[in-house]
Amino acid sequence: MQVGNGVFGHLSYTAGQPVADGCGRVDFRRMECVMSKTVFVIGATGTIGGAVVSELEGDWTVVGGSRTQGVQLDLGDLASVEAAMEQVAAEYGRVDAIISCAGGGMVGRIEEFEMDDFLPRLGTKLLGQVGVVRYGSGIVRSGGAIVLTSGVLEVAPQARMSHLAVINAGIRGFVHAANVEYEQLRISAVSPGLVEESPQPVLDLFAGMSRISAAELAKVYRRAIESGDGGVVHEAYGT
Repeated sequence: MQVGNGVFGHLSYTAGQPVADGCGRVDFRRMECVMSKTVFVIGATGTIGGAVVSELEGDWTVVGGSRTQGVQLDLGDLASVEAAMEQVAAEYGRVDAIISCAGGGMVGRIEEFEMDDFLPRLGTKLLGQVGVVRYGSGIVRSGGAIVLTSGVLEVAPQARMSHLAVINAGIRGFVHAANVEYEQLRISAVSPGLVEESPQPVLDLFAGMSRISAAELAKVYRRAIESGDGGVVHEAYGT
């Protein structure tokens, strides 16, 4: 799935002197080149990812990725993450930002967990997003951003949610450390509350948690890639 303005953005031309357009061409007229930036959105078909795509597609070139559509990848399969980054680079060149808003975890009381399952199930949202930075950092332009997704459960614990709390806390720690290493990039995360448009079983599972609309949450991701600092977690818990 690709939505947005296309690879080269919008171009407009005005008669005048020759100007290099920054798009790899020179026109012997005065050229005004309005380039849209490119963002790779992982989880673009989900509740959060779909809202992020809608928020950005008017003035960004949005390249969507998911398990089944667009650039296909699965955060639980690091080889597919690496291959997806290579595909995006081959088709679009370097991008200006990557947003990851996919992944999940286990729900259950601690004494119910099979410990042999606990560590592998960290692989999707936690290790998968570490892979997004590991493999995605090479395709993001200097000064660009990689934004991951954590969640409110690290600061507002609930019974049966310890696995998700571990994931979210791990992401927070990781973006702090990764931002130190990648000096030319801004590595951050967004920590959402309960998204109002979530499926009813999810709303029931997290009953009583603060809520935020997907549209408002998408604006936080926009701020994170356009003007947000690196090494921070943008908290978006709603009310």
